Amino acid sequence: MGDVLFSVVMPVLNAMPYFERALGSVMSQAGGDTEIIVVDGGSTDGTVELLRTVERNNECSDASVQCSDDYCSQRNDCNYEGKKGSLTKKSASGRGVECLNALMPERLSVEKDLAANGAREKRGECQEVLNTEYCTLNTIQRSVRTLRWVSERDGGQSEALNKGFAMARGRYLFWLNGDDMLLPGALEKIRGYLKEHPECEWLAGNMVIIDEKGVVRKCLRGSNWFDYIYRHAPVRVYGPSSVFSRELYLRSRGFDNTLHYCMDSDLWQQFRAMGVRYVRLHEYIWGFRNHEASKTNSGVATTEEVQAQERKRMHKQNGLQVRRWNTTLSRARRCLDGTYLMALADTLRMRGQRV
Repeated sequence: MGDVLFSVVMPVLNAMPYFERALGSVMSQAGGDTEIIVVDGGSTDGTVELLRTVERNNECSDASVQCSDDYCSQRNDCNYEGKKGSLTKKSASGRGVECLNALMPERLSVEKDLAANGAREKRGECQEVLNTEYCTLNTIQRSVRTLRWVSERDGGQSEALNKGFAMARGRYLFWLNGDDMLLPGALEKIRGYLKEHPECEWLAGNMVIIDEKGVVRKCLRGSNWFDYIYRHAPVRVYGPSSVFSRELYLRSRGFDNTLHYCMDSDLWQQFRAMGVRYVRLHEYIWGFRNHEASKTNSGVATTEEVQAQERKRMHKQNGLQVRRWNTTLSRARRCLDGTYLMALADTLRMRGQRV
C-alpha cells in the first residue's frame, strides 16, 4: 500500500446507536489510503463492543466487495459463497469466518435489509454464516487501511481530538463526531480535489443538518475566503466539513482543552493568524445530527452562555478584535453572492431525503 492520505479522527462518548451509523458512513467510503482513529471517552453503551467487532471483521483486509441484486464479487482473500449473498473470509484452515458484518453502513436485521433494498428473497433463502444471516445489499464496500481505537476517560472533545490527531499518520486530517455522518460521496470529492491541487493546505466544505433518523432538515453553505472581512470577523467554517494538512496542524497549538464548544473556531483562528486561507469546496461534506441528547441541545440556555464566554476568550487569545461592521458585511456578502439563496434552494430540494 502507499502512504496514508487521510486520517479521520472520531471522538465519541456514549453516542450509540448514532455512532454505528457514523462509523459506517466513513468506512463505506474509505479506501486503502485512509486510516480511522476512534477516541472513545469511556462509553458504556456498547461502543467498545462494536469497535471490537469491526476490528475483528476488518482483518478481511484489501477486500473489495460489490453487491448487486443477486450476486456479489470479491477479490483477494474474501470468498463469495453462492447465490443470495453469503460473504465470508477464508481462514488458513479453510473455515469461513465472519467478514463484513460491521463494515456495512448499518448492521441491519434481515427483515430491514429486505425492506430497505427491495429484495425479493425470503428469510429462509439467506445462507447462514457463523449463526449470522445475510442477504445481498446494493452497496459497494471498500476496505480501510487501518482502524485504530482507544477507550479511556478523558477531559472532553478537545482532549480527544488532540489525542487522535497525535496518533494520525495521514497527509490530510479531519474529524467526524460520533453522532454525525460523512455524507455519501464526500471523501471521493475531497480526494479528487486534493489530488488535483496538492498545494492546498486547508479545504472547507458545506454541511446539512439531519435529524435522529438521518433525514435532511436544512442545508448550510459557506462563502469563499475574504481577507478584509476576516481581519475583524470570525472565520466561517463548518467543523468536520474542514480538511487540513498534517503539517499545518502541527504548526498550530492544536485544540484548546479548556474549550468545549468553540474548539474548532479556535483552530480556524490559529490558521488565519498563520496566514493560511481555506479553499471553499462547494460540496456537502458533513451531516450534523440534531437530536435531544446532543451536546449543543443539553441545557440550551446554559450552552449559549458558555459558548459566548468561550468565544470572547478564544478571540482574545488569537488576537482577533471583532468589529460589528465586519460581521454585518460577512452576512451581507452571503446574501449578495448567492450563498443564502443556494442554501435555501438546496434545502427545498433535499429536505425530507434520508442520507
